[in-house]
Amino acid sequence: MLSGQYTAEALMNEYRESIILELKEKSMLASNMFAQADIRYEAENVVCLELLDTIVSAGRKEEIVDLLKEVYSERFHIPAEIRVDYKEPDRTGMQYAHARICSILKKMESEGVQFAGAEHIDATLLTEPSEMDLIRMLAAFPQEIVMAAEKYDPSRINRFVIDLASAFHRFYGNCRIQGADPAVQQARLALCIGVKNAIFNVLTMFKINVPEKM
Repeated sequence: MLSGQYTAEALMNEYRESIILELKEKSMLASNMFAQADIRYEAENVVCLELLDTIVSAGRKEEIVDLLKEVYSERFHIPAEIRVDYKEPDRTGMQYAHARICSILKKMESEGVQFAGAEHIDATLLTEPSEMDLIRMLAAFPQEIVMAAEKYDPSRINRFVIDLASAFHRFYGNCRIQGADPAVQQARLALCIGVKNAIFNVLTMFKINVPEKM
């Protein structure tokens, strides 16, 4: 009897890739969620999944759980219990970048410096490598959203914005905002606001607190 050959963990180790492929036939999103899940085992036949916590996770959880129950109980006759928890995306760098930008904007306002609007920006003044990196990443952001949707992979957006936050921290370390030439200052403020808006939208999507100070 097959149940005598496997524990829940041994079966998962051998058949996880097959389960991913089978889920893909039902839902690409559910398949990606399961592929990226952390799995641990409590007792012999208790399977604990940790899924990335997004606005779409709850809607696809049942597809994953139902297939796992079918695999364990019906196909292999293993009385496994499937438990689901959620893990938050890596958020500290994103939150810190957002809070730092809010602090920069408030500091500029306290000194009488207001962002004049995108139509007044001379982007040709942004020539530093760290500035160019941010420009390229912000320009790529809409396509990242499209690719995440096409591949049913919301974690792609999370990874991208983590990289965006890191790029912002490099920019902030290399490019002065306070005391810069007014035209350069306005262009750099535009970059800050663009990064702030992207991070805000992604953190909101992942149901993560968006702090204005840390």
